[in-house]
Amino acid sequence: AYGSNPRDANSVANAPPSSLTLTSTTFKENMPVGTVIGNLNATDPDTDAILSISMTTGSGSGNNALFQIDANNILKTKHIYNFETHPHLYSIRVKVEDEHGFTLEKVFSLSLLNEIEDLDGDGVEDFYDTDDDGDGFSDSVENAYGSNPMDKNSVANAYPDSISISNLAILENQPVGTVVGSISATDPDHGAVISLALVEGEGSSANSLFEIHDGKIVSKKSFDYETDQTSFPIRIRANDEHNFSLEKSFALSLDNIVEDLDKDGIEDYYDTDKDGDGFMDSDEIAYGSDPLDKLSLANKAPTGIFINNFTFVENLPIGSIIAKISANDPDTGDSLFLSLVPGKGSKNNDLFAIDTNGFLTTSAVFDFETSQHFFAIRLQVVDQHNFELEKSFSLQLTNEIEDTDGDGTEDHYDLDDDGDGFSDIDEINFGSDPLDAKSMINQPPSGLYLNGSNIVENSPLNTVVGKLVTEDPDLGDTFSYTLISGEGSGSNALFTLSNDGILKTAYLFDHEDSKDHSIRVQVEDQYGASLEKSFSLTIDNLYLPVAVTYPYSEGNNSINFWGEILENGGEAPQSFGIQLSSNITFENAETLLSSKITGKFFSIRKRELALARTYYYRAFAINSEGTAYGAIMRFHQPGPDWWLDLSPETTNGWIIDSWMGSMQPYPNQWAYHRRLGWIFMSPEGSKGYWLWRQANGWLWTDSSTWPFLWAHGRSNWLYLWPENNKALFYDYGSSSVR
Repeated sequence: AYGSNPRDANSVANAPPSSLTLTSTTFKENMPVGTVIGNLNATDPDTDAILSISMTTGSGSGNNALFQIDANNILKTKHIYNFETHPHLYSIRVKVEDEHGFTLEKVFSLSLLNEIEDLDGDGVEDFYDTDDDGDGFSDSVENAYGSNPMDKNSVANAYPDSISISNLAILENQPVGTVVGSISATDPDHGAVISLALVEGEGSSANSLFEIHDGKIVSKKSFDYETDQTSFPIRIRANDEHNFSLEKSFALSLDNIVEDLDKDGIEDYYDTDKDGDGFMDSDEIAYGSDPLDKLSLANKAPTGIFINNFTFVENLPIGSIIAKISANDPDTGDSLFLSLVPGKGSKNNDLFAIDTNGFLTTSAVFDFETSQHFFAIRLQVVDQHNFELEKSFSLQLTNEIEDTDGDGTEDHYDLDDDGDGFSDIDEINFGSDPLDAKSMINQPPSGLYLNGSNIVENSPLNTVVGKLVTEDPDLGDTFSYTLISGEGSGSNALFTLSNDGILKTAYLFDHEDSKDHSIRVQVEDQYGASLEKSFSLTIDNLYLPVAVTYPYSEGNNSINFWGEILENGGEAPQSFGIQLSSNITFENAETLLSSKITGKFFSIRKRELALARTYYYRAFAINSEGTAYGAIMRFHQPGPDWWLDLSPETTNGWIIDSWMGSMQPYPNQWAYHRRLGWIFMSPEGSKGYWLWRQANGWLWTDSSTWPFLWAHGRSNWLYLWPENNKALFYDYGSSSVR
């Protein structure tokens, strides 16, 4: 099929590759390793022949090692080539081989191309250029200096690195050309030649006032500390021979020379009083005195001191004004200062003062009856320049009639100033106010009560029997209690009584031995006023609670009752509270039960008590052994004046069956009427009333016209129909029922 001779071993069914080509045979210098030179291509007359290309030895293969063929038959460099130092021509031998080992070999000549390298663009290639970067320093000099010969910014020279001035201050008033200080500059390059100059720039605003001469900064004017600026910014440049420079700003300062005529620490330029005589130069010039001569003054002393009043009344409070002080000075506009000073006629200076407005005031409270009547003071007036004038004055104290009780005897001579019947001495000793008629000597206790008088037999020692409570007309008094001898004190030894009124047993009692005992007690208030009373005690077979009654207190439209269960009889009480009655026998008494006890104490609030009535009340406690009662106390519930003509008494707060019917009145003149509802009632004339009702406005009636009412707004009469629990009127004006 191929056409070869099957009988000839040298005639085979394969042909060798027929061609081998390279797309490019040139490459540039300085390219990286692996740079592509060209593509190797081969052909074979056998269809679908498999070809491989590689370097091979033989004629023309001398430079094979400098190049490489990759898997894609691309010829690449294996080195970086330099046109100026490497050969320009290279020979390689390449072989192409098919899958049957038939080959074709070919030699290729490769050329290295030059690339123009001229870093400084001077037309001389770097290889031949002695100053590649064109910075003015030869490559050999830069290499020796350590700078980069290929970087024009890296040169064989350093900048000056410091500038300093030996002195930065100059004294005022020095002549032009005065040396301020020496300038020094340094450069890291050995042997560098440095020049100095003043240059414009930041911090150079004072350059024009100075110059540099022989390395020194020199003044170009004479400076005055008081009128010139005192800080001078200058800017200096240091240049080396290669024109490398360093600039730096400095602040020169102007120092003051002290000029002080009066040696007061203020320089004359700023001193408003150069001669130190206390007068401003401008004032002295205006006045006509010499501002440079401290013996020449612009002032005269004050010429007069006056007060406008020489008498004052007793009992004035401290700080009271008694006179106005004034003074004269021939110098217009002088500031004058007033004071009390020691000297002749100053004996009583300490009793007076002068305020900031020039008024003479008191520093003590004066009493005409006990104080002297004449007082000597000495005044001084000083102007702002310390020129002074002094003068003495005599002041007189006058009497004020003091008669607190108006009995014609002045209090100083009255033994009872407030006329309350107690001498001042007694009131002072007692502690009450002898000038207050309502502040009187203490009154003794007026009532002594024992809450608890029954003792259960065989009770242990120190069993609480009861507690004593005292009434005293003096509010806030405190009391102490003691057992004392006297009538009814036969059993005192069998009991103990604490200072706060707790009575306890000191004996084991037997009901069968003796059931009746008596003690005598004294109560004493904190002022020593006392009351004595005997109490009977009973030894019971029963163990009753001990109930204590306390004084009531008034609340908002209510009465608050207070009680204490001092001893519960050995068990919790079944009930406790307050009995309230309008009679002392407690017939038909109202029982007010308390549901809560705090510790031993309880309280109950009662509202809607009948007015204009006296009530009696007592605490009680009930246990299984019986009922114990506290002491009986009382109070009076007053009736308001405005409804007394209707009824002097109420039942549970209600007026029953008055001529106006039944209603519940309140102190603020409002009432709830069973038929009319809420009405405001204003008494008028003899038992007449103006009524205000929301549905009718103002109405008037009295006991003789009721149930007829005059309607003020309608100017006619209304008739209240006799129908229970309904306000139905017949209106005579409209002849209708409303």
